[in-house]
Parts: sequence; structure tokens; C-alpha cells
Amino acid sequence: MDPRLKDWRWRCNNLYRIVDKNGKLVRFEENWIQKRINENRSRRKMILKYRQGGVTTGEAKKQLDFVSFGRNRTACIMADCEDNLGKVFGKVKQLYQFMHPTFKPRLDRGGGSSTELRFPDINGKFYCALQVRGDTVHWLHISEAAFCKPDRVRAALETVPPKGIVTFESTPNGLGNHFYKRWIAKSDELAKLFFPWFFNPEYVKDGNRIKELSLEEKKFMQTVKAKYGISITKDQIAFRRSKQEDQQELFLQEYPEDDITCFVSSGGSALDLDRVKRMLDRAPEPIEDTGELKVWKTYDSSRVYACGADTAEGVGRDYSVGTMFDVETMEEVAQVRSNKWRPREFAHKLNELCARYTKTGRLWPLLGVERNNHGHAVLLELEEHLDYPNLYYFKENEGDKLAGWKTDSITRPIMVDAFIDGIENETATINSRETLAECLTLIDNNGKIEAEEGENDDCVISSAIGIQMCIKAKGTVGLYDDLHNKILLG
Repeated sequence: MDPRLKDWRWRCNNLYRIVDKNGKLVRFEENWIQKRINENRSRRKMILKYRQGGVTTGEAKKQLDFVSFGRNRTACIMADCEDNLGKVFGKVKQLYQFMHPTFKPRLDRGGGSSTELRFPDINGKFYCALQVRGDTVHWLHISEAAFCKPDRVRAALETVPPKGIVTFESTPNGLGNHFYKRWIAKSDELAKLFFPWFFNPEYVKDGNRIKELSLEEKKFMQTVKAKYGISITKDQIAFRRSKQEDQQELFLQEYPEDDITCFVSSGGSALDLDRVKRMLDRAPEPIEDTGELKVWKTYDSSRVYACGADTAEGVGRDYSVGTMFDVETMEEVAQVRSNKWRPREFAHKLNELCARYTKTGRLWPLLGVERNNHGHAVLLELEEHLDYPNLYYFKENEGDKLAGWKTDSITRPIMVDAFIDGIENETATINSRETLAECLTLIDNNGKIEAEEGENDDCVISSAIGIQMCIKAKGTVGLYDDLHNKILLG
């Protein structure tokens, strides 16, 4: 047996062929980006890169080799959408088709799905899927991970044993999603590899016609030189101008230049993400933190307070959140948050929170609890059993007053818009990192501002109601010039 066959990297560079851009069948040798990925020996990698870097094809080759030269192994590529699923599996089939015939495992052409290769002689399997459950996957590659649904990513990761291999690969897709959160989180076991477009020597156009560089282009060249030691050429500038013209606002998403602006410049976010990121960076640590309760400022008898609350749909799912504000400054001073409280317990937690921000003979915080769904049970406990002295009430069709804040098609956009304006105009101060993190996941879904699928907005809704309570509590506010257009008046 040729001793070189024991070296997976030699095998990957010599036993596989691929159809190149010119339609020719050539030996599939690792390109420059695949080489840099292969030089990193971590078993868990995150790869943030530009469009069409050949990462998924390179990983597919390694996964096929992994299954073919072992026994009882399963590899999987998870795709972000149906269209890409077909494209990815097409690459897998081509890799198998043109693999060196001497070492190609026999294919079971019977059972299995249309996006699966089974090798019965070695009990091996390599498949592509949109979601991965109920299987043991020894090598998982998540393609365009930032565009995959977060619950599917979490489920897929559960299928990989501790010593298994995982690679996340993606172009960026906004600040708030699960991929961004993993990218910025500290991790000892997750290697993070960033590949800006100018690492690729093929990304050039004829730059002879370029006579003058803009100030922005000069700054870009200086930044790249200082950060990466690369001298950008006129041919690269010509390529950059061409792609900027083609991609417009998506340029930095499709062709990232650093691992910060590429996130800020992508995704259909509802807020100014750059501003939210700065707020997150300077968010203060709480002076008291029990896990469920965070306090940034204690009670001041010269201040007036108001609280907004959003009740979870069920225990263990989303969160019940209460957010306390200083009415005059609109600064968040405390927050309670848990996904383990039942409605009655949440009512008591809100009562305890509000009791911290009053004293005998003084006004209790105006408390607005979202009335929808489980909020009814919270309000019943506050109103009937705890006898909370300063609940917010609204009128139903000019009839009797009802306890709680009613969120509907009229009140929701008003309160969410007021919350967003408060952040972007810096007339409201959010100290909770959890709330600010949720702000990163807010998207404009055809005019409806909501959390992207798989993410929470409980802290945002609680804070939005809290800001409305501040408006009610002080009667007038300097947030807007046109109060009637932007504030829900009682």
C-alpha cells in the first residue's frame, strides 16, 4: 500500500477530480482559501468569507474522503434553503463520480433519500439536508450558516458527538443572528477564520484606466496595509469598483473587507445596527445581578418610575420580562427576566420589583402588563390578590377601563416605533445587554417590526411598554415634535 494514502491531505489533492470553470475535468487540488482552512487543525471552525470561495466544495471533498477511508462514519452538509441543497448535493455527486476508481466505495443505489450517498460495504453515509435530527453525524458542515434557521442549527449540533468535526461557513447576514453571536463570543474550542475578498488573487480587473483614487479608497488601502500587510493594487481597486456598482448596498456582505462592517452592512435590520453595537460595547455592568434580577440604579426618592412587562407564552419557551425606567430620563434602571416563571409567580416578581422603587407614602411605579394571552393571569393576580396600587388601565371601545396594555395592530407599531426612535435619537437609555442583543435581531418584515425567526423579542416588548408607561406617567415628553403622530395618548 502506498504510504501516502495514510495522509488525508495527499489523498484530497490527488484522488479527486472536478470540472473547472472552463469545463475541463482536472485534478481537484486545494485552492488558496482551502489551503488556509486545512492548515488549521481545530475540529470546530467558523469560516466567515466572501461569496464563492470554494469553501463548501473543499469541505465536501474532505467529508467524502473521511467517510470513504474509514468505517461506520456519517458526514452531512446542512444547507440553508432548498435551492442551495440541490446545488450542494450536485457537488457531492460530482466528487464521488470523478473519485479515483480504485478507492471509490461501492454505492448502494437502493434505499436512502435523493440527497444521500450510502456505502454498505463500509457502513458509511454522506448526505445533504435542510435539517438534521435523530442521527449521529461525525462530520457536520453548515453551509451559509448565517442564513440557516437558528433552531435547525441547534438541533444539528446536537447530533455531533464530542469528538466530532463541525464547520460553520457563511457570508455575513446582519449583526443579530446566531452566526454573529457565535462569531463575537469568546470560545477556546472554536477556531474563527476570516477571509476578505482581497485575499483572493483572482479578484482583479484591468486597472490601467484608473487615474485617481478617492479618499475612501486611499483609506481602505491604508487600513488593509496596516491590518494585513497587503498592498492593494489598482487592478484590485478596479475589481472593487465593479462589484460596488453591481452589488450596491450588499457589497460588504458579498465581499467583506473586515469582520465588523460586513455584519453591520448586511441583513434587513430594523434599527441602526452600528449604533446598537456601540451601545452594547459601552453597556454598564449591573450593580446587582442575581441572574433573574439586574439592577443598574437603585431607588431615588426624587425620581418617578414606570415599568413595562411582557409575559411568556409558556414555561421554558420565551421569557417573562419586567423593565423599570426612570420616567424623566427614560433610563432603564432594573430588569427581571426568566423563562421559568408561571404567570402567578411573574406577578409576584413584578410586585417585588416595583416595591424596590417606592417607599411608604410615595407613588408606586405605573405598571403596564401586556394584556394579551397569559398576561390576563398576571393582571388578575396583581389586581385581585396583590392589590397593586398603580396598574395601567385602558378603555375598551370607550367603555369600562381594563387593566393592562393591549397590544394590537394599532398599538404595537406605535410602541415599537417609539422604542426604536428612543434608541436612535438617544432619548431613551437601555442598559440591559439582553435587550440590546434582541435589538440586533429585529427585522422589518414587510412593515412589521419583529424578531427574526427563532429569536426572542420579550425584552424589547417589555421595554417598549415601559417607555409608553413613562410617557403616560409624566404626561408630556420631549421625544417628538409631533406627539399625536408618534405617541399613543391615553
